[in-house]
Amino acid sequence: PVRLTALGNVTPIASVAIKTQVDTTITAVHFRDGATVQKGDLLFTLDCRQIEADMKRVQAVIDGAQSTLEQAQRDVERYTDLAARNATPIVTLNNAQTAVNVSRATAESNRAQLENLKVQLSFCTIRAPIPGRISMANVKVGNFVRQADRSPMATINQMVPVYVSFTVPQKNLPDIRKAIAAETATVEAIVPGEPKRATGQVTMIENTVDPSTGMAMVRATMPNQDELLWPGTLVNTEMTLRNEDGVVVPANAVQISQTGTFVF
Repeated sequence: PVRLTALGNVTPIASVAIKTQVDTTITAVHFRDGATVQKGDLLFTLDCRQIEADMKRVQAVIDGAQSTLEQAQRDVERYTDLAARNATPIVTLNNAQTAVNVSRATAESNRAQLENLKVQLSFCTIRAPIPGRISMANVKVGNFVRQADRSPMATINQMVPVYVSFTVPQKNLPDIRKAIAAETATVEAIVPGEPKRATGQVTMIENTVDPSTGMAMVRATMPNQDELLWPGTLVNTEMTLRNEDGVVVPANAVQISQTGTFVF
């Protein structure tokens, strides 16, 4: 095998910082620190009593505007008939139609506000947006959380699969690109102190070479079903480009003389 070795770093494919979208108090934490969560799992419950009270108030305004609208529509029907018989001035009919429009606008405006409050209410139930392993909860029950808080409430890192990124000299890029095209560019990640090795496939080469170092970043996707690789871990990587036919001898059998190397 023709191999390249490099020092790599494990990074998650997806990492989500959990933050609140409303300013309120935490009423429940539904996960264990460091646990594995699935997409949609309930993580936090926030106090939503203020939002629920606002929803009832807005609903009452909508009901009142709807009643006023119905009354105004009846007035329009009555004044339309009277105006047709010249029994009431046209301005009265116009005023009744204006009242209809105002009541309808009031009802629609408050319905939109009610929809916004329903969205705000949904923010009081925080669920996992991705599957992965969650960090410890940085805030517990009773803490007041704000949208402006810099620290997340918790962080979820996707563990299956993960990326392993490492850099290679630019002179190796042609061989790597050929190996990727032939689907022979495999990678083994070696965690110090761990006898097992994680295997994966090279999936990307960065589109630029660092002009200051002449190195290019290469990324491999590792299935990581056994969670051998943890985000942030430094690993030794061995990338196999291809296999070539050749004669193999022990390294200590190759000796050096004044005319060159020889096998003994």
